[in-house]
Formats: sequence, C-alpha cells, structure tokens
Amino acid sequence: MVAQLRTNRGEDNEVFLSCGKDTRYSFTSHLYHALQRNQIDAFIDKQLHGGEKLEPALLKRIEDSYISVVIFSENYADSTFGLRELSKIHQCMETKGQKVLPVFHQLDPSQVQNLTGSYGEALSRHERDCASEEVESWRHALKEIANLKGWDSSVIKDETKLIEEIVSDIQRKLHHAPSTSIDAKGLVGMQSRVKHIESSLSFGSTGVLTVGIWGMGGIGKSTTAEAVYKRNSHKFEGRYFFRDVRKESKNRGVFHVRQEILRGVLENKDLNIDTTEDYLQQTLDREERSGIDRLIDMCLIKVVENVIWMHDVLLKLGRDIVVQENVDPRERSRLWDADDVCRVLTTQGTGKVESISLDLSETKEIYLSPAAFEGMYNLRLLKFYYPYPSEERDRIHLPQGLHFLPNELRILDWCDYPLKSLPSNFFPKKLVVLEMPRSQLEQLWNEYQSLENLKLMDLHFSSKLIIIDLDFSKVPNLEVLNLEQSHRCSKSKVYNDESPCTLPSSIGFLSQLVKLDLSSCSSRTCLPHNIGELKSLVELELECCSKLARLPTSIGELKCLVKLKLKGCSELASLPESIGQLKCLEALDLCSCSNLASLPDSIGQLKCLEHLNLSQCLNLESLPNSIYDLESLKRLDLGNCSKLYGFPILNPRRSKVEEIASTTNLQSLNLGLCGVLETPGCIGSWVSLKVLIFSYNDFERIPVNIKLFPMLIELHLNGCKRLQHLPQLPSSLRVLIASNCISLTSVEGIFMQGEKDYEAASQQFNFSNCLQLDQNSLTKIIGDARLRILHMTTSLFNQQYFGEPTVRLCVPGSEVPEWFTYKNTGGPTVKIKLPAHWHRANTTDQLSGFILCAIVSFDPSQGYPPDFDIKCECHLITEDGTQSELSFQYYKGEMNKWSLWEREHVFIWSIHSHCSFKEASFHFKPLARFTPTAVVQSGVHPLFVEDCTLKSMETA
Repeated sequence: MVAQLRTNRGEDNEVFLSCGKDTRYSFTSHLYHALQRNQIDAFIDKQLHGGEKLEPALLKRIEDSYISVVIFSENYADSTFGLRELSKIHQCMETKGQKVLPVFHQLDPSQVQNLTGSYGEALSRHERDCASEEVESWRHALKEIANLKGWDSSVIKDETKLIEEIVSDIQRKLHHAPSTSIDAKGLVGMQSRVKHIESSLSFGSTGVLTVGIWGMGGIGKSTTAEAVYKRNSHKFEGRYFFRDVRKESKNRGVFHVRQEILRGVLENKDLNIDTTEDYLQQTLDREERSGIDRLIDMCLIKVVENVIWMHDVLLKLGRDIVVQENVDPRERSRLWDADDVCRVLTTQGTGKVESISLDLSETKEIYLSPAAFEGMYNLRLLKFYYPYPSEERDRIHLPQGLHFLPNELRILDWCDYPLKSLPSNFFPKKLVVLEMPRSQLEQLWNEYQSLENLKLMDLHFSSKLIIIDLDFSKVPNLEVLNLEQSHRCSKSKVYNDESPCTLPSSIGFLSQLVKLDLSSCSSRTCLPHNIGELKSLVELELECCSKLARLPTSIGELKCLVKLKLKGCSELASLPESIGQLKCLEALDLCSCSNLASLPDSIGQLKCLEHLNLSQCLNLESLPNSIYDLESLKRLDLGNCSKLYGFPILNPRRSKVEEIASTTNLQSLNLGLCGVLETPGCIGSWVSLKVLIFSYNDFERIPVNIKLFPMLIELHLNGCKRLQHLPQLPSSLRVLIASNCISLTSVEGIFMQGEKDYEAASQQFNFSNCLQLDQNSLTKIIGDARLRILHMTTSLFNQQYFGEPTVRLCVPGSEVPEWFTYKNTGGPTVKIKLPAHWHRANTTDQLSGFILCAIVSFDPSQGYPPDFDIKCECHLITEDGTQSELSFQYYKGEMNKWSLWEREHVFIWSIHSHCSFKEASFHFKPLARFTPTAVVQSGVHPLFVEDCTLKSMETA
C-alpha cells in the first residue's frame, strides 16, 4: 500500500509540515527551506494558491503526501484547525500507511503523551466550544502520534544539527540517497578516477577547496567531473554543474558564466549580480586592460573595490620607468611629483601627458593661467586631491579663469575647484568620473554639453551649486550622484536656509542611478513627485534634511531600493503607506526623526527589512501590529524612544515585547531608555538574540529563563536603578554592562558551563557603582570571572588567534582577592621572582599569561574623571639577563566614559601571552585627565596551563 502511494504521487508533495503558530516562522520555516535545498518537495499551508478553500485543500495535501512531520510546540494545541489537521494525518497513517515523524520543539514529550500542561489546558477549553466526539478524536491522535519514534530538541540542542538529522532521516525514507555506483559510460578506468578525485575533496571540511582535472582534450575530463558531481552533489546545500566553461566564457564572457553559476547554486533564475568595477575598466583602453589582467595573473597587483593595490617596490619600479621616458616632465605620460606637476602646469605641457595626480597637501599655492591645460590634449586623468579630510582650502588659483580642459578626460577629480563653471568649450563625452567636492561651481554644463558616459558625479559640499538648473537628461547613464550639502536652489543672490528646495523633475531621466545622496540640506522640504522613476536606485540618503516634512507617494515605486536613510529629518511627521511597496528594502534609518509619532501599517510588508532604527524618535508613541510581520528583521533599535511606554497586543495573553520575540531572526534589540517598567515574563522564544539592551529602564528583575538564550553575547543593563537581582546568565554571554544599577543586591553568577566555546573572544563584566551588592554575590562574580579566564587560557594554549583576547571585570571592592599569588596591599607595584628552572619545555606546565588586579580609589569631592583607564607597565628580566618592557591597559585605549565612580573598585583583567622570565615588576597607574584617583592595592597571578586545565576539569 505504501509503495503504491509512493508510485502514484505524480506532482504531489513528498512531505507535509504541520506546526503551531509559535514555530511557523522560526523552526518550521528553517526546516522547510532545508528540505527544499535538498530537493525534497515539502508543503506548509502558506503555500496555498489563491482561490483554494483552505481546509479541503489542506486535507487533500495531507492525503497526497508520503510523509507528515508534526512539530509539537508549547502552543500547538491552541488551534482547533491544527488539531483537525493532526486528526487527518492520524487517519492517513492508519488507513494509507502514511509515515509520520513527530518533532518536540522546546517541549517535554510527556506533555503531549499524557495530555498535561498547555495541551491539557487547551483541550479543556476546546471542550466548551467543540463537539465532545471531535475533541476525543484529537486526544487519541495526539497520544498516538506523540508515542511514535521522533525527534526531541532537548536531546539535540543545536537547532541546525537537529534539522540536518531530520532531513537525513526523511531522505532515507524517501530513498533520496543517490546511487553510489559509477556510470562509466563505456570509459575504461572511470571508477578509479572518480574515487581518486573523491579522496581529495575533504568532505566535512569548512574551508574552500578547489580541485582541478588537467589533461589533453578528449580523455574524459568533463565526463569524470560529471560522475563525481552526480555521486556527491547531495552532500552540499548549493550545487550546480556547468558544462563547456571554456566555450561559454569565450563566447559570452566570464561575467555571464559567473551569473549562471550563481543562479544555479542559489536556485534563482532571476538573480542578477552587478558590480561597479566597470568604473575602472571603462577608463582604460583595451590594450591597457589586458596589461592590468596580466599583472593580476602574475600576482603583482590586485584590484579591490576598484582600487589597484601593489607593493611599494613595484610602485617605485613603475615610476622609475616613467621618469626614464624623458628628463623633461612635460614629455612624460604620467605626472605625480608635486614639483613636476607645478612646473608643467605653469609652463604648459604637451600631448605626451596623459595623467596628472597632485596631492595638494604636498604643495603650496599655485596660480595657473587660463591656458594651463591647452597643450595637454591627450590628458585622460586629472586629479587634485587631499589624501585625507583636510580643512586646508584654495591651493590652486585661476585668477583669470580657465579657457580649456581636454575632451579626452575620463576622470576629473578637482577638490576646491575655484570657478563658477567649467569651460564652455569643454565637451566631455568620454568623461566617466566627475568628482569636484567643496567646489565653487554654480553651473555644471550648458545646453550644448553632454556627458553621456558619466557614471559617477560627486559634488558634496559644493554649496553654491544651483540644483534647480541641473538638467539630468545630459547624464542618462549616471549611476552615483552625491549632492551632500549642495543645497542652493535658486539663482537669487540673496540665499538663506529658509528658501524651499527640491530637485528638478529631470531627475527622472536617471534610470541607471544606483546611489543618490542628498544629505545635510537644511532647506529641502520635499522630493520631486517623479522620484519613483529611478527604477535602479539601491541607496537613498536624506540624512539631516531638517526641513524635509514628507516623502512623496511615488517613493514606493523604487522597487530596487535597499537602503533608505532618513536620520535627523526632524520635521518628518509620517511615512507614506506606499513605503510598504519597497520589497527589497533591507535598512530603514529613522534615527532622530523627533517629529515622527507613528509608523504606517504597511511597514509589515517589508519582508526583506533587516535593520529598523527608530532610536531617539522622541514623539514615537506606538508601533503598528504589522511590525511582527517583519520576518527578516535582525536589528530593531528603539533606544531613547521615551514616549513608547507600551506596545500593541496581538494576543491578549501576551505583551508586545513578547510578540517581538516571535520575530525569530531578531539578533539585536535596543529598548534602552524607553520607560519599560517590567521585562516580559516569557521571552524563551528570543532564541536568536545576540545583543539585548535594556539600559536606563525601571524594572526590578529580569526573567530567570534568560539563561536559555543560546546565542546571547551582550546584555546591557546599565542605569537600571530599580534592578535588584540578576539570575543565572547564559554561557554564551561575553559582555555584561550593569554599571550604576544602584539597587542591585544579588547576582547568581556570570559563569555557566555550556556547549558553545566563546573563550577565544574578549569578555567584559562591569558592575561599577553597584554598591548594594552583597558579599556573597561579589565573591561569586570574582570567582566566576576567574573561571572564565582559566577556560580562556586552556582554549588559547597552542592556538592561533587574532587580536588580544581578555576577560575584564569591574566590581566595587577594597581588597585584592585572596587567590592572587603575588599582591601588594599597600601600593601600585608588584614584584615577582620565579624559582630557577621553572620552565619545562614540551609540557603543559608553561606560563601562558597573567591575571592583573588593581584596587582604585576615587575621590568624589574632586569631581568625576570624564574618562578613565588603568595602565600596567611590566619590566621583565630573562634568565640570560635580557630586559624588556611591556604595557597593558584595562580598556585598551577605549576609555570608560559612562561610570560616575564612588568608593573603591576592583579591576581585574587577563593577559594571554607566552613569555619566559626569572624576574618581573608590575606597576599600575590610573589614566585620567585629572587625578582624583589612585591605585591603593595591586596583584598579579601567573597563569600556568597545567593549573588552568586542572581547575577547568574540576568545574566541568
């Protein structure tokens, strides 16, 4: 019967997924996509086509499926529709032999098997509204299916691993495992060839691996590759076999091949990936481009984001070759030396000059004649620039104007251009890049000039440019336009920031425009109504347009828009409903939009939105229910939204903060300074959170189940003045800022043994000014910090790591912990003398670093230091008498700025560095702009690997 069901399926689904609302857009969604990636035809009810009746269509799907996967969760039994779905699955299991796999997600299986807990409560409620016979059938189906062999997330805690196991099991049941036989296609030796290549593929490695098959034509290279692909492609999430690479790349280009491979691997036929590297390529002739490629192939240069990087020796060699062209710089092709450039510009160059690049910081003021460039008719690159942001101005002067610029120019980059316009006889048809920041330009081109090849135009801080006169039909291929703080909008000589400003309607001609920057225009009140005609626009920046009061409805027509930056638009009162049409939008920045009171309901239609910044929206009072539909949201910033006291409730039994938890991709949530009076009672579904900010709120406790957040890295609670207790925290936590929690009395601890290994990353725990902490909590915190340091030491032993991993701790206190081997209870200096021959090579009894401790006193009567750090200067003497100096800082230069220090504090931090010495002295001193501080005690504890390993084993 089962075989018949499997054979007659046709186009029906292989797997039916049944789940509750609480896992639909989290675990179940991840499982669904994993099945799809493995070519398993899975179905969940959101896939129904328009016009189908929901329940009959689902019942038909269940009947036609080969396997049903039931994801039991806390709220699964809340829905009567879901229970009817389960009853149908149970019926198909008994009558058709359908396979059923139960999955218990963050749920004790006994609750379903015995119908206790939330399942018992849900069924009791249903008995009041549904027929008793139907409820009884649900009870029977729940018990029967819950007792089948399945999967329990409490056994396999890693969700990714659990999904992989489920998919593998389904593959086996569907007989999806590919044949291990080799289709030799009549070729001798194929089997040995395939096995030889497979032995080189390093299956299971997380790195990138390339295996090449080399040989003359016709010997079966492609056939061998295809055989390897067919046998092993199922082991990869993404795979694609591309035939005739040489022919296709020759006939249609490398970029076409790349597109096809990416489309195949990602299974998206409409995918189109473009880059901006054509900027550079279009400025070079074909022969020179070939030369660039040859240098890349020889690993002499590399091109990164359109910038050519090379070794200084190669740069000097190239310049020496140019200098040897002629002793007279006017007869050379390229000029970069300030003296040579000044000489050529003041004596008139020749047709030999093709490139001029002048670092304006290396020269004094230059006065040029109107004919300075007339002899250089082959000039293709002209660049007057500062290598870094500079306040210096007006190095190049044109007191009599400029009569000529070469029409061969491809790149014109002239910082502080001093004239109102470009020469009228300049016809830059070949110009690709026009960068003239801080210029005095008022007009860019006249009616006879055309810049049809222009791709990039950067005129930021050109405050005299009359924007309304710009005819963008002259630059139809423009891709990047930067008009930041270029905001003169009329020809009136009397201009002020109160004049209304907008863009000309000709902006609609820029169908190729990818990036538009209109930031810092204090007079721009609106955008043109046809802004929606910019069909290719990816990034729109309108930051600090303080008079911008509204956005046009047509903004919803920007179908390619990925980033919309509106930070500092203080007059913006609302967003248009059409904002929901921006289907590709990933980042929406509304920070400091202080007049914004609400968001439109259509905000929930932004299915690709990953970052929503609403911080410092001081008048924001509410969020729409639709915000929970932002299924891709990773970062939500609501910091300093002081009027946002409450949240709308979708389910009357849950607060809005808890509803945000259902946004399962959320990784960072900032609710600092939002007037939150209490944390939600159940936040267990925030499993993807990595950063949680609750600073400066008035709650007294945080939920005890915060220890179940498996990915939480940072927790910010500073300034929570009513917080009294901290429960056990997750083992993944690396940063805890609880400074100025003046009511905090007890802490469970900051160390919890866990599966995840975060020991190689820096960690910080700040309890400064938590003066009410009891002695038991202080002892526990310091002991847990020591355990974290020991685990880090063990983890780093004989490993390569980047940066300087450390554990930092600050707590109120007046004594160096007793376990420190060396201490000075009366001053800032500690001296160490190790016993002779303490170092034994090739054993674990090796010095791997130190734990440092400083007790710092603060004098509040002298005021508080605006920033503060502690420096430890270390003097080492080795056995052969060699001396060396080292220094270590607590904050490593990132001065602490947020604590108002009172009383004495204990600062502990670790240094992980393999070193050998017989004597050492450590001197601690505070770093502050003034000195109401002093180190009154100090301590040093050597870290020996063997001791750390034993101690770690004791605590495991």
